[in-house]
Amino acid sequence: MKSGQLEWQVDRLRRQRGDAVYIQPKHDDGSRTHDIYCIAASMGGIEAISSLLADVPSDFPGAIFITQHTSASPRRNYLADIFGRHSNLPCHLAVDGMRFEKGNVYVAVPDRHLLIERATIRTTIGPKENYSRPAADPMFRSAAVHHGGAAVGIVLTGMLDDGAAGLEAIKQCGGKAIAQHPETAVAPDMPSNAIRYCDVDGILPLDGIATAMSVLAQTPAGETVTPSQQLLMELQFAMTVESNISAENRIGKLSPYMCPDCNGQMWRVQDSSIPRYRCHVGHAHTLLSMIEYHGDAAERMGWSMLRTLREKERLLRSLGEEETRLQRDDVAATYRDQADVVGQQAELISKAIKLSPEVGFAEPPTENIEYSQH
Repeated sequence: MKSGQLEWQVDRLRRQRGDAVYIQPKHDDGSRTHDIYCIAASMGGIEAISSLLADVPSDFPGAIFITQHTSASPRRNYLADIFGRHSNLPCHLAVDGMRFEKGNVYVAVPDRHLLIERATIRTTIGPKENYSRPAADPMFRSAAVHHGGAAVGIVLTGMLDDGAAGLEAIKQCGGKAIAQHPETAVAPDMPSNAIRYCDVDGILPLDGIATAMSVLAQTPAGETVTPSQQLLMELQFAMTVESNISAENRIGKLSPYMCPDCNGQMWRVQDSSIPRYRCHVGHAHTLLSMIEYHGDAAERMGWSMLRTLREKERLLRSLGEEETRLQRDDVAATYRDQADVVGQQAELISKAIKLSPEVGFAEPPTENIEYSQH
């Protein structure tokens, strides 16, 4: 076990709610306990979060904040109601400027990042991160900056790697990080990448996370570390509509990649364990999210080329038929030959589309990942 990490002692024979979990506390500079809990999920998250909240006791002494990836439709404002049916704590949609209270759950609304200040909630329309708004990384960063060692970040099921960079920020500022064990997740990418890129304090099955939260809520907060200027700038990007080139130059180096959201140039973010990029208006992407974009873009272009070539082939054959009707057989043969060539080109494009690789994201080896410790 690495020095300084939490020690999770979970009964390996009975991984049920109420199992004994012992946490070796870190000393902090005051009497505050871990009382800010940020939970992030994507695919499979509604069920996972509902299950987790059902296990959190009604006297839980912390404030819980949830970012679940959703579409931008305002009709998606039902999440608080869904979670409220399962939760022992009151669930609310996050409202900009709302003061939050311990013993309550606050859920990000569609198309707005959920940010946590010292005593209030902000919902912003800042640049998307990893194609998402709300996104996990901005929420985690805000908790890291404003709550330091009292913040706990939790990454549940989901595709790609949103949340990994934000968990790293929480750790840098003295907080704690928990990842759902990938083998218990509907979509293992998000927790797997959190484990890969962040020195997480616990890798737990879904039904063990609420118990760990309750123990942490009785544990003194870690010593808060002053956030870096880079972290402050990245949080500021989420607070505003756009960043600026001078700010990007301070947090990274210009890269050869273009932003999938706006086609602007991107900077490679320095001082981050996960390869990340930002454009000068603030959109943020990891390598995985850009690979996802290029896969989709290549397929769209492939289908467009295929449609264009098939239409050209039909037009040439129609011209050949017209020339045959006019008894200009030599001209008709020329059009038929041209149509055959275009048809061959279309077949190549069709084969290329069918050969598009199924992108698989490597997971960390699970044979050495235990439920009880990391």
